[in-house]
Amino acid sequence: MIPMLGTNSPEVPAFVPKVFAKFNLERLGTINSKQWNFFLLKEVRTLVSKGSALMLNQIATLFEFILNSMDKRLQTRRKMEKKSSTIVDPVAQWNFTSANRFQLGFLHAAQDNLRSTLSLLGVKFYVDLSRKSIGLERSSVKLRVSDLRAALQDVELITEIFVEYNYPALISTIIEGCSLELASECSYLDDVGGRGVRVFTSNIKPQPLEVNDDKETSFRRQAIVRYVHSPEIKRAMLYIEPDKLNVKQQELLMRKFNCTSKGQLYRKLLFYHAGMTCRAVLKSLQSYAKQEDSTKFGWSSEYNASYAAGSLFLVVCKQKPVSECLPAGFALEVMSCWLQDALSRWVRWKSKIKNEFLRWRDSYGKHPPNLLDVTANPILSADFKEMMCVEGCFNSRWALGKQLEFLFLERQGELSEFEITQIPLAIRHRRGSRLLLLNCPVETSGSARDVDCCDASSTPICYASKVTSNSSV
Repeated sequence: MIPMLGTNSPEVPAFVPKVFAKFNLERLGTINSKQWNFFLLKEVRTLVSKGSALMLNQIATLFEFILNSMDKRLQTRRKMEKKSSTIVDPVAQWNFTSANRFQLGFLHAAQDNLRSTLSLLGVKFYVDLSRKSIGLERSSVKLRVSDLRAALQDVELITEIFVEYNYPALISTIIEGCSLELASECSYLDDVGGRGVRVFTSNIKPQPLEVNDDKETSFRRQAIVRYVHSPEIKRAMLYIEPDKLNVKQQELLMRKFNCTSKGQLYRKLLFYHAGMTCRAVLKSLQSYAKQEDSTKFGWSSEYNASYAAGSLFLVVCKQKPVSECLPAGFALEVMSCWLQDALSRWVRWKSKIKNEFLRWRDSYGKHPPNLLDVTANPILSADFKEMMCVEGCFNSRWALGKQLEFLFLERQGELSEFEITQIPLAIRHRRGSRLLLLNCPVETSGSARDVDCCDASSTPICYASKVTSNSSV
């Protein structure tokens, strides 16, 4: 358990937990049976009356994972068969041997939530051990791909109509968790900034960003979660409030997050705010630690903010107060979606873009991308930073501590001037790999430290290597 450092200090504001998402029951009278593609009207009303909005998100995530798995299988079959052949509507099943460990962790942690929420919709979750797969059934009839697509559309419509998200409450809770964790892990910085890490980070407040441009390039540069500090607004975490955007900006936001419905957008924004808040807190800590980056576009500081963001997010979600406010499996659900997005980007990128990312990654931020296609492109710039959040992710508090030491211990002044000569093996990138790497989550157990590694194959195949307490790294 993390000690509540500075909780009683008058400089640390009192933290009051709030609900992140809830159903608006007043809207139940506005719906009719013709709106739904798969579920019955009474099932929708039962879900909204008795269910949880955050657990509904997990249902949508499960549906997406199954459909993505089926899409890959169908694409493979189409390549093997003649182009003129037709493929019947198959039973929707997810072979869990092809799932990454974030997804498996999510399924294991959230299985009770999934079963209880699905039961409100008249659907059951089953495991087919003979096929090593999971699927869904209704009235003893297994759902097919077309059924699941219709069900996902309904879930997203339920989200759009009924769910009210409180993004500031989520961000405040994540900031509080980060503040406690960083105060515990980075006590060596207390004398650097003069006020204490706990006091500095706990006073960062969420504030909706104001987007004043409808042009896509400018919009993408502005519509990101980030830390700002000025005499007018002091220390603030800018976040995206979709309801405050005009129609054109909402369309640009849906394009940015590759969404087909507002319900899907609201859910993705919840995940985005949860994960990227950790990155922004680390970015703020650079100014506290008196670090500077005078290079063009600040790629060294951007790398440092991304490198430990995923690890910090996973660790914070296991600690109070964050763990008390989220459903089981939420952190792994977010990381699973992050990973899915990262893999899809990697497949889309041309070789020269991949090489620029690897060059930046393998130099630990010291060698920024050279291509104008990256530095001048707000989409690729954001993709690089978010990709690095996944690449550097460990589900180990010990590994997070090593990452933070690498980023902040005795590192002041110009970041680009520091010589990076010794990096603990446990948190080192596999230099020169031409394939996406991933440090998948492994829990710390006993006196040994679980260190996450990744096999260099086209699909992340992960293994755990034990580093005992008396081993050197």
